[in-house]
Amino acid sequence: MAEYEEAHKLYRDLAKKEPEAFLPKVATTLNNLAILHSDTGNFAPALAEYEEALKLYRGLAKKEPDAFLPDVAMTLNNLAILHYATKDFAPSLAAYEEALKLYRGLAEKEPDAFLPGVAGTLNNLGLLHSDTKDFGPALAEYEEALKIRRDLAEKEPNAFLPNVAMTLNNLANLHSDTKDFGPALAEYEEALKIRRDLAAKEPGAFNQDLAETLLNLSIFYLESVPDKDKSVAYAQEARELLQSLIKQAPHLQGHLDMAEQLLEANKAKPTP
Repeated sequence: MAEYEEAHKLYRDLAKKEPEAFLPKVATTLNNLAILHSDTGNFAPALAEYEEALKLYRGLAKKEPDAFLPDVAMTLNNLAILHYATKDFAPSLAAYEEALKLYRGLAEKEPDAFLPGVAGTLNNLGLLHSDTKDFGPALAEYEEALKIRRDLAEKEPNAFLPNVAMTLNNLANLHSDTKDFGPALAEYEEALKIRRDLAAKEPGAFNQDLAETLLNLSIFYLESVPDKDKSVAYAQEARELLQSLIKQAPHLQGHLDMAEQLLEANKAKPTP
């Protein structure tokens, strides 16, 4: 944090003398500071930093759109994520929608560079609309994001298969919430297969994601399509996995608690 703050102060001073050369650096350090503040739950300074960075990038993009419109889109996306984290859904939606419009325009010229941004923003919009129970738009956004990510993963599986699994998991949650259990199960199972394969190759990177889908399937078989044996099996596997991760990743305690709660809930359920 101190290094970013020092760099930011230096670039501000330099930008007073040579704005064209150093204003982009000011905006970049503001964006980096905002990410750090946001990650540590310091949302008020993060908001101010994102807003100032966005104002600077907008000014730069007016003169050099090809160079700076991607930065406008990125900062809008970051700002939307911050508003989403603080449950401020209206400005989050507005920022996501503007970011999506920019990414779509950029992707028309350079699809390889900007289609991931389109898909990521669609996925985030799907999360927002799901949280606000606006399931129609959420479904359309997830489905478009999934299609783009499948296409990207065909060319670069290592880079994009994790994103395919993420969107499948989100789609399954949505279908489960809307009682559309057939598609939900198919999506959970495909997400699980992808995440098992990824975790087998890189357990450190993907075991947490695998545990998440195992927990979702345990909940699914506890609440949506009751099958005690399957719910218990998925919860037990998730618990074992999370117990192996918890020392290095104490933030997963909530996931481990959920696995225990699912096992207790299944104990309390009568066997048919």
